[in-house]
Amino acid sequence: MATILNGILHWVTGKHGIIAYDPYEKPDSLRFIPLPGDIDQRCNNDKHHGIPSLCDAHQGRLRYFEMSRFCKRPYGFSSIGIWILNDYSSGEWCLQHRVRAADILYDDILSGQYLFLQPMSFHPFDSDILYLGYENIIVSYNIKSRELKAHGGELGVELTIGGEQPCWLLAFMFVIPPWPLYLPPLPPPPPPPPGAVAVEIVAKLQDSNGIA
Repeated sequence: MATILNGILHWVTGKHGIIAYDPYEKPDSLRFIPLPGDIDQRCNNDKHHGIPSLCDAHQGRLRYFEMSRFCKRPYGFSSIGIWILNDYSSGEWCLQHRVRAADILYDDILSGQYLFLQPMSFHPFDSDILYLGYENIIVSYNIKSRELKAHGGELGVELTIGGEQPCWLLAFMFVIPPWPLYLPPLPPPPPPPPGAVAVEIVAKLQDSNGIA
């Protein structure tokens, strides 16, 4: 799914980094934004072949998430990294968050599991929360507390599509607008024609004088 920022569509690819397409100003061209230069160098080659990553818009800037697959048991991954695109024109990235798998706090369901996590989406209203898919459940990661929690069931429960794929593979983010919504004021009624005003004045005078 594309990330929209300032009317421009962005897709994360492995080999070419992030592809940007402006359908309004430059409909006949694409821009390629390189990925951050300080990603884990050991996975430079592997990231071109499906290293889990995610891109979203955060406070008017692009944000990039990547999970390193170079790992030792029992975690299933070695680290999590999040970058902010500080300068859109030059493609300059700034590291926002990096944590090793061993330094993350796991809940009782995830503790001791060999985790093969797939990023889904950042929380639409809390920029410190990230959602990931794991087997048949959804997992949340809190950037501030470094907590990884499971949601939506226990491991082993069949929540699949056609008995094969987990349901979260077809999930997408739908955000209901916050209330109250702004409603524009109604336009004032048009003024009555001059003749109608005169008739109304005469009728009021007759009523006040008791004239039938």
